[in-house]
Amino acid sequence: MPIYFRYCAGNIVDVSTLCTTLAELRQYCIDIDYAIVDAGYCCEDNVKQLYQEHVKFITRLAPNRTLFKDVAKEHVPDLISSANALRYGNRLLYIKKVQVELYGNAGFAYIGVDMDSRNQQMKKAAFAAIDDKLPLEDADKQMSKLGVFMIISSEDIKTEEILPLYYTRQQIEQVFDIGKNNADLLPLRVQNEDTFRGHLMITFLATVILQKLQRDIIAKSRKKDKINPEGALMTLRSQKCKVYTDEIVPQEAVKNINDVYKIFKIDCPTAILK
Repeated sequence: MPIYFRYCAGNIVDVSTLCTTLAELRQYCIDIDYAIVDAGYCCEDNVKQLYQEHVKFITRLAPNRTLFKDVAKEHVPDLISSANALRYGNRLLYIKKVQVELYGNAGFAYIGVDMDSRNQQMKKAAFAAIDDKLPLEDADKQMSKLGVFMIISSEDIKTEEILPLYYTRQQIEQVFDIGKNNADLLPLRVQNEDTFRGHLMITFLATVILQKLQRDIIAKSRKKDKINPEGALMTLRSQKCKVYTDEIVPQEAVKNINDVYKIFKIDCPTAILK
């Protein structure tokens, strides 16, 4: 569940915001013990700060980093082996764990190759090498990098658990998706910073409510019902009533409305005093 947000000026480099975010979270007495960090935030200062504050973390490492190149050069040639094979959903991957140094701290690198991604890129790369008449050695070197990725971690995690843990970030992406598409975060048309802050707060609260509704609906509804928060709210809008001098009399609920009532254990009264 989302518990905190902050905004930064557009001319501030993203990578420089992590340490300040951690400092602010401490002021709100939010104890951070684990972080799944986006690759764009991985730098020496941030990694050292996470170690200093005893925050365990994992992050993907970009291919242009020296550590990525060194580990890949040593381990990619023998990576595709039955000993390193893993299944993640319908994807076949080969992953190997290597103990490394992360800016003076003990850490672990998980070098892997995604065979689905590799196979999709192989044909295109081969045709490009033929059309460009690349030397065979350069073509082989280029294609050997296809589908290769690396995740680094501050702690020793079982190889088969690293991908499920890393892809927990998809739940985080889902929160942003709800905020943008369901809670009207975008587009922004504001005149001053106070209005901007107010808009963000309302959007944040709406996102939290929608996320809570989504969890409750998934936990309590049957698969065949296929009810989502937006659909539930739209359904409840069709609940009619008649307004009299002293009372409001709700009309009989149709099946779709009753389904939503049952999920949230709502008892619709026969009459409501004004």
